[in-house]
Amino acid sequence: PKLRMIYDLFRTIGYYSLYFWIPLIIYFLYAYVYKPYKVRNYYKKYKNVWVAPSYVIFLGDAYNYVKNIMNDRIFYYHFKEEAKEVNNYDFKLEMIGVNPQVKPVSYAAQKAFEDHCPRVFDKVRENMCLGKIIKDSFGQSRSNENAMHRRRTFMKLLSFNACSKYIPTMLECCKQEIGAWKIGEEREGLYEMNMVTFGFFNLAMFGKDMMNVGLKTFDYEKDDGTMMKITMRDSLMEITKNMIESMKHPLTAFLPIMNEKELCNPFKRNRRNLNAFRKVLKQFLDQVTDEESVIKALLDDKSIDNDEMFEDLLGFMCAGTETSAHTLTTLFYHVKKKPEVLEKIKEELKENGFFDYNNLEAAYNYDNLMKLEYLNNSIKEALRIDAPVFETMEYKTWEDIEVLGVKFPKNTIFKKDLYIPHYDEKEYFYPREFIPERFDPESDLFYKPNSDKKSRRPYSYCPFGYGHRACPGQSFSMLELKVACCYFFTHVEYDVEQKLLDNEYVGWAVCTPYKLPMKITERLGNKK
Repeated sequence: PKLRMIYDLFRTIGYYSLYFWIPLIIYFLYAYVYKPYKVRNYYKKYKNVWVAPSYVIFLGDAYNYVKNIMNDRIFYYHFKEEAKEVNNYDFKLEMIGVNPQVKPVSYAAQKAFEDHCPRVFDKVRENMCLGKIIKDSFGQSRSNENAMHRRRTFMKLLSFNACSKYIPTMLECCKQEIGAWKIGEEREGLYEMNMVTFGFFNLAMFGKDMMNVGLKTFDYEKDDGTMMKITMRDSLMEITKNMIESMKHPLTAFLPIMNEKELCNPFKRNRRNLNAFRKVLKQFLDQVTDEESVIKALLDDKSIDNDEMFEDLLGFMCAGTETSAHTLTTLFYHVKKKPEVLEKIKEELKENGFFDYNNLEAAYNYDNLMKLEYLNNSIKEALRIDAPVFETMEYKTWEDIEVLGVKFPKNTIFKKDLYIPHYDEKEYFYPREFIPERFDPESDLFYKPNSDKKSRRPYSYCPFGYGHRACPGQSFSMLELKVACCYFFTHVEYDVEQKLLDNEYVGWAVCTPYKLPMKITERLGNKK
């Protein structure tokens, strides 16, 4: 009788467990096998849509990231390898896990996309990755009047002319950060440039009375659950990195809802750290008194709600400081690979007074910075060869539409590709090489290859995106990049390990695992 009872118990458990396991198995087969197969087959019938030749179950095209990491390559290296083929198509289909997304590639596709923005293609709130940080900013809002007004307001305050008044304070920030370096020290380039660009951002946003915002500390939860004190500056870097890396977590591929709803760690921990950062940042807003600061201007502008202004500020803080630091790192790396480029930059700086250490304030002004054409071209080349981000946030189709013969159903997710166009051999000579002259109108490299000096197509250069939702902070970004480069190249001589310079598989975009150790070999001028 006892054995019979045990047998009946297990039989009952097994019987009822079928009600759980069978639906679960059916769901996984549908979501991870049938649905990707159906989507891929749908787009394969169009000859102008590039679809990867194979599909790895659960991971999809995200397998390329994993493969690159396992082979000690930057995780997005496969984009370079795909570029030659993909640039012959209008669209590219990517399967990130089981989630399909489409990217316009050709100019015809890019233009058609913009022609239908924002009526058909428009932003959608993304609750993954960086979308968690800037969820309520205008950067993720649909193109309604409120979002566009907030966008225009920020763009006006951060235009090149408007933000040129911050050049003297940017110079002071460089003196504080870079001026403290000593001969013989080894400095990690990306981390140091994050400190510089974070300082630039604080000065513009909060004003002179907030010079030490980045040094404010608060409790930050580490991966093992223990707490540590961390500065605002370092926490922003960590939060950004962790949000991006959460996309690589196995649960994001197998059960995306765990990430979206933050049902377990590391997603819950990331949310707690983000909330702590937001709380400390909000406290600073009440302390801003500098009339020249962007925040004071926004607080005085009653047309923007304070809560909305805070969300937009957080969006700029996340997007602006990180991307600029990665661009500077890219440039510092590549000019050591090509010393002749560095010599040309320094020669131009010398001609325009940036080596006159007794009169630096006179050199650092709007008109003088505008004369630095070769430096400007070098920065643009750094943004081209290794864009700090390789795709935009999400758009979606808000209704069914046919573009270039391809029918896209309502709710199809789109992203703009900011990387593949930069490696189009039909638009650029030697796209894998670092050549600033390709942006000089007097150089033959400025034009399309084998084209009898025809200009490159629109949107072939797009590190800041393109169209009516392009990066609103690009003017401020270019200004801070120029100021940082001017000071760095006129005050520091440095070496980078030859082994790292010879490594063709490194990259410096956001979330790179690589470091740029710089050995300070000489301090120039008066060391300030």
